[in-house]
Amino acid sequence: MKKTRARVFIITSVIILPVAAVFLVARTRIFSQIPAGGVSRDNSPDTMIANFEQRVQAHPQDQKSFLLLAGAYLQKVRETADVSYYQKIDGLMNRAEAINKDNPEVSATRATVALGRHHFRDAAILGEQLVAAAPRTPRYYGILTDACVELGRYADAAAALQKMVDLRPDFSSFSRISYLRELHGDIKGAEQAMEQAVDSGAAFPENIAWAYTELGKLYLRSDLNRAGELFDRALQIKKDYPAALEGLGLVAFARNDNAKAEKFFAQAYSGLPIAQFAIDLGNLSLEQKNKTTADQYFTLAKIAFEKSLTSGVDTDLEYAVFLADHDKDLPLALEKARTGYENRPGIFGADTLAWVLYKNGNFEEAARLIAKAMALGEHTPATLFHAGMIEDALGHTQKARYYFERVQALHPNFSIQYSGLVQEKLQNP
Repeated sequence: MKKTRARVFIITSVIILPVAAVFLVARTRIFSQIPAGGVSRDNSPDTMIANFEQRVQAHPQDQKSFLLLAGAYLQKVRETADVSYYQKIDGLMNRAEAINKDNPEVSATRATVALGRHHFRDAAILGEQLVAAAPRTPRYYGILTDACVELGRYADAAAALQKMVDLRPDFSSFSRISYLRELHGDIKGAEQAMEQAVDSGAAFPENIAWAYTELGKLYLRSDLNRAGELFDRALQIKKDYPAALEGLGLVAFARNDNAKAEKFFAQAYSGLPIAQFAIDLGNLSLEQKNKTTADQYFTLAKIAFEKSLTSGVDTDLEYAVFLADHDKDLPLALEKARTGYENRPGIFGADTLAWVLYKNGNFEEAARLIAKAMALGEHTPATLFHAGMIEDALGHTQKARYYFERVQALHPNFSIQYSGLVQEKLQNP
């Protein structure tokens, strides 16, 4: 008797996906998209780049070589956060298009670059064209899923992802399932899907290390020991993996070991000097009452955000949150938040704009936006914290307390900067 494969459902039975639903900004996940056939026995991106560059030079009319080289550069961006590689990929796709403009893989690569640059409307248009032209290609549904999530089109994202997993349940589809379940508050389901992603295997060690790290972040809510084990596992797979080092820093912070947290955050920043890790160090310095050091780290973060923006990556929402969190240039933060929300009108765009409006003293409009930020439910700790602060400013004491209690129940160590403030609000109503 022939065995049939059980269908994997994106949204589990306890979650009902709204027909229409109106993302914390540092949570944006763009998944790697490596063209089929792009994995070599030595799957180091640098080795692949060197090999494919030789292949391009030897066969300048072989379009596949350009696509494979672009795929290796995409993985390089993923591992180094160096967005200047996108310009190299643009050039490669121009040459590939001159060979055959009708190959959908060229559009798929351009769409993946658009995702990396946070140009989600462009990516969605290309994704829709790709799935229409090649409805049996799973990877194209992944592109469309990522774009729709960031645009707040959650029903469309779930539909595209369901088609992707039906066609090929693998690392790429399971990791996306995990994220969509997390957005809907199904943390156990998200954990299960990410474990399935790990079990499925991936092309690059970094991909598996990333999956263990994301799984560890999910467990930060409920089991610090398990979270630490998962971050350690990621480091066993990829030595000195910055995101896993940050994770260990968050575990140490949750255990009130600020010295160990600082060590891990510094190691993460040393390996990958991005804004997020500089902010971790700055916020921890504030916890230790060292404002001078904190300001130095915040300056580094500001430089990183501005460099991203000038490099063509739309980090308006991320920059706005950073400015608002640290009360820096609040008019600029509001300008960035409004532009960012217009370009990324999902729940985290609404959350960002609500928070920046609150910081600028516009509590009524902030309340309207924070309601949109909770369109998928009341389960994102940072959003709930923002809601509590907005309600508190409006004098709605009981409603504010409700939100602070929700934060404490869901994730008492959700933020280096604000976890202590939530506890203070609950102790001193």
